[in-house]
Amino acid sequence: MGALRRDSGWIASRIVQVQSKHSTLQMFILAVPLRLWILTVVSSTLITNLESGIWDECRVEHKPPPAEKLLKACAAYPIGGVLTPYSPQPSQSSHSHLLYMLGPQSAESPLPPSASSPPLTPVDHSPSNHPHKRLKQGHFDLGFRVALDNILARKDQTPPIGRKIRQPAKRRPERVQSTILTQDKPNQPRGPNFTPRGRILLAFLKETYEHFKTQLHSRECDVGKLRERDPNPNLRLPIVVNQCETKSLKVIRVIRQLTGKTQRFVSFTALYKALIGWIYERHEEILNRHDLPAYVHRMQQAKLISWLDHQIFEPQSPIGLPIMGSIDCPGLFIWERYEFGPIQSDLIYYFAQDENNNVLVPDTSSHLVNKFYADNESDYVASNYQLEASIDRSTSPDFEIIQSFLIDSVDLEALTKALIVGSQDEIVLKYIDRFQSHLDEIGLNKMQPKTPHPKLPVALYFVNKDSDMQVIRVVNRQNNNIIANKELLLIFRRFIKAISFFHQKVHSILEKGRTEYEQRSRDLFEWLHKSITKPTDSLCVLGSTEINGSLAPWEDITNGALNLFGQVQLELIEFFSGDHTNPNQPHSAVSIICFYYQEHYPNDFEYLTRLSKIHNQLL
Repeated sequence: MGALRRDSGWIASRIVQVQSKHSTLQMFILAVPLRLWILTVVSSTLITNLESGIWDECRVEHKPPPAEKLLKACAAYPIGGVLTPYSPQPSQSSHSHLLYMLGPQSAESPLPPSASSPPLTPVDHSPSNHPHKRLKQGHFDLGFRVALDNILARKDQTPPIGRKIRQPAKRRPERVQSTILTQDKPNQPRGPNFTPRGRILLAFLKETYEHFKTQLHSRECDVGKLRERDPNPNLRLPIVVNQCETKSLKVIRVIRQLTGKTQRFVSFTALYKALIGWIYERHEEILNRHDLPAYVHRMQQAKLISWLDHQIFEPQSPIGLPIMGSIDCPGLFIWERYEFGPIQSDLIYYFAQDENNNVLVPDTSSHLVNKFYADNESDYVASNYQLEASIDRSTSPDFEIIQSFLIDSVDLEALTKALIVGSQDEIVLKYIDRFQSHLDEIGLNKMQPKTPHPKLPVALYFVNKDSDMQVIRVVNRQNNNIIANKELLLIFRRFIKAISFFHQKVHSILEKGRTEYEQRSRDLFEWLHKSITKPTDSLCVLGSTEINGSLAPWEDITNGALNLFGQVQLELIEFFSGDHTNPNQPHSAVSIICFYYQEHYPNDFEYLTRLSKIHNQLL
């Protein structure tokens, strides 16, 4: 015990040197493992919990750091760097285990000793220092003494700080990063037909998806009571037959290719939703390439999806099997009596995937669409269908002459100012308020199902469930997304200001009185409002319309699908599908005035045409 007291006194004196010469946070923390080591040597017991009553004796008021962080802090002064590496054994002493945890740097990159460091004395690996033997009480480890001397000698590596020892600041516990990466699922359908989370926005696909789920749950595909599984021994496809000798019902189910487990319904439906999204877009490209009428798009898409569902549930071959469904087969099932076609084989491999790692959908969707197109190529000839009215804006030569004349005869800076500055015209303000009220009536959210027109930037939105009155709205022609009411109001406000500006110019040319001008302005804006919201001979641009079932007007061949939009509406669709900075705003404003005067004041329209031609000839 005398030797122990002498060694303990030596340790205390060395710690005083640390506190007086190197009063840093690292040295202060280093005193803690020294106390732990002394207690461990004296008691000859293993360290089982570093966060114990020993911490209460420390002068640090903060909660002790975890042992892992403490050892990392001590590693800045690698005590173990002077020790010979060894592999600790499970039965080693607490002293040797602590030295191992404070352990040496990698043998390939040892820390170079300081220039002021004394020569290091190697550890004597005698049998008394063997890790399987405990140290005797009163004996101090030479390696630890040398390591402490080495730390005290590194004066140049310890930056001086103030006399007062700063307490370590409390730190928030570090947030453990989840091992699950939040990455986008590969090859999930995106764009205007799906939300970023995969929700279907296209009414046709939503209806198709719900119909598929109904079929899936009505096919008696539950295998809970059919424990015996019989895989195909020859084809090695990821598909099995679940059967029971006492029952004639046999259930065919796809299994996961990686795990061999039965593919769940939720996984099957998720894969189906991704597949029909890809199929729809690829098929739409073919339909547009052949310039088929708008109503044919829905018809052909429905045929393709019906063909796909038959491949899954009811193959046409007499010896074919569904890839998800049940059959009535008394006795044992014999694989050799049935077969799968190439399309079904592709679908089996596709539905055997993990729905979160859908790598096959690009190739599978292309293969399916190309196969269906090759088998039904005659359905893609435009001349086989009734021709629809042109949806191209027919630019009248007279309109172009008047546009050129009016735009050249006004001050464009004055026009720009008129569009930006708030209007004081009571008639203009009245119709801006009416338009805003109308937008509030047809407001909708981003999650409502829609049916876009395949050739025009308009879409039908199903806002009233179980109703034959739904909403038509212009969409952005760049991405087919809905245009917010706030943006539409800004577009209309500048549009009606531009119309008012050019109408004043027309009024000055025609030399009409102020009273007649105001009345014509009211009539013009009333006609414009009705042309947008409820025209008499065309579908509206922004408003409600009656539909037949779930078909949009351009999909219903029995309800005037061949001729839906008038020339005024086509002009308005083109204008509203842009944004409020539309550079064609002056031309669109003059076109609306021309349409109105041609219909309501044909004589004045002819006068404007003659005057415009004379102006152009002089130029």
